Amino acid sequence: MSSARRFTRRRLIVLAAPAVGGLLLLAGATLPAILDSESGEPSPSDAVFVHVGGRGERLEASIGLMNRGVADVLVIPTRPTEEWPEALDLCRSDGAFEVICLDSIPANTRDEALALDTLVSAYGWQRVAIVTNDYHMARAAMLDRSCTNADLAPVPVEPSGLNPISHGWKIFHEMIALPHSWLFQRCDR
Repeated sequence: MSSARRFTRRRLIVLAAPAVGGLLLLAGATLPAILDSESGEPSPSDAVFVHVGGRGERLEASIGLMNRGVADVLVIPTRPTEEWPEALDLCRSDGAFEVICLDSIPANTRDEALALDTLVSAYGWQRVAIVTNDYHMARAAMLDRSCTNADLAPVPVEPSGLNPISHGWKIFHEMIALPHSWLFQRCDR
């Protein structure tokens, strides 16, 4: 190998090492926020907003909140399909509570936060219970708060059916996604 190639590789390693180290340090700093997600018994709210990534347990917890009378409106911020029959049934039924199913398909958690803000503005909601998995709550709550002025009541849900490796992967993903969302996706109202 020529000395020019070695020099270029060495320079690349010297320049990249602090950046990679900084990213790992930043990701590690997010771990406590992810593992200690906000929670509490939600008080009466204008709506329950379910972040759609973990369809089963998130929707189930949201329906439980509705049945306990936490709110009169359940929001499913995506177009339910045949692959998600539980949500599709809710969107088509006239049940004990109102269900708002949006026609959009959000690309990410920020899109859901923007949809929440649109609904808060349109309906004049003051307080919204947000439901998502415990590993996702820190990022979802941060983005939701940056996009809307409503008071938010986080309701973290434990994931079901995840083995320790899958759960660890989800936490690792959030360790990277939380600082990225904080730096690049906030609405900053």
